[in-house]
Amino acid sequence: MKKFASLFLILMLCMGGSAFAKNEETEIPAFEDILFENAKDSLWLIVNGEYELALKLLDFVEGAPSEQDFEAYIRDTFLTIEDGEIQYEVAVAYYDGELWTLAIPLYEPDDKEIETFLLFSEDGQRFVGCGYMPWGEVEELYAPLYDVIWNVEYCPEDAVICVDEGKDA
Repeated sequence: MKKFASLFLILMLCMGGSAFAKNEETEIPAFEDILFENAKDSLWLIVNGEYELALKLLDFVEGAPSEQDFEAYIRDTFLTIEDGEIQYEVAVAYYDGELWTLAIPLYEPDDKEIETFLLFSEDGQRFVGCGYMPWGEVEELYAPLYDVIWNVEYCPEDAVICVDEGKDA
């Protein structure tokens, strides 16, 4: 009886292990680097009031909203978009198991409340939609993930220590 129970337990462990392995082997769609460029260019167009051109560049899979609806969404959602110089360097894309999310903080992401322009892709080749999230929430979402791609990673400036070599009096 002990042999049967041991064999049954080993068989169950083997079956359970293979089930877990199958779940981990799901294929992740490749992320096309052109999406970084298109996202940054579209953000530049949005900041400059070129909503129609931005929508053409974003080329949403399900079709684009009207220019007026898109402009209203941007103005209602991104309250600081016209406050100053937008940054276009730092951008990150991460895969959460269902979607690629491309996140561009509007300003240097040195604060968790920085507004972040999000674009979503199911296949890593075309966008399906856009959204908003504070940078701190973006960091929390990509931090535990394996599939994270930085276009340009944010690295706060390192502190520089200067030694005063003044003469003693």
